[in-house]
Amino acid sequence: MMRLVWVLLIVAALAALFFYGINRDPNTRDEIRSRWVGNPAPSFELATYERFQTSYGDSLGISEANLATLDTPVVINFWASWCPPCRDEAPLIAEMWNKYQSDVLILGVNTQDANQTNAEKFLDEFNWTFPNVFDEGSRVGIKYGVLGLPETFFIKKDGTVSYKYAGPLTVEIFEREVQKIIQ
Repeated sequence: MMRLVWVLLIVAALAALFFYGINRDPNTRDEIRSRWVGNPAPSFELATYERFQTSYGDSLGISEANLATLDTPVVINFWASWCPPCRDEAPLIAEMWNKYQSDVLILGVNTQDANQTNAEKFLDEFNWTFPNVFDEGSRVGIKYGVLGLPETFFIKKDGTVSYKYAGPLTVEIFEREVQKIIQ
């Protein structure tokens, strides 16, 4: 019985954090700091959606080895198909990929989705051609301290997190932060 009480308390706490994250004022989201800014990005490797495997391999992620191989800065965008702000920013992310794909790798991390089918429909709907991976169980999102969706991390070539933005990106924010990491 005690174990059930603890499980329910943990689930309630996580649900409260989740609802706080999606309901906070979008004008103050940038004020939420990440412990990763100025530090190496947490390593991870996740399965790449099948449509991206020919170009990017079976899995993709962040590690010292693959950053050295890529030799390019990375923008990690955490999203979910059910998330209205993610849907709002999706056309912008596609546009920025088309504009900056020779300078930066955008990596979509689908997290908090119940299944990959919904995510596949999202990828089709917004014609995302940059690589995306599935964060089953939201382990990577938790590792990065994602509180609400979307959240985006800008990572320099050396693997250091330069900036984290919580909420739907704007062209101005994306371009300002990309310029910082491609220099």
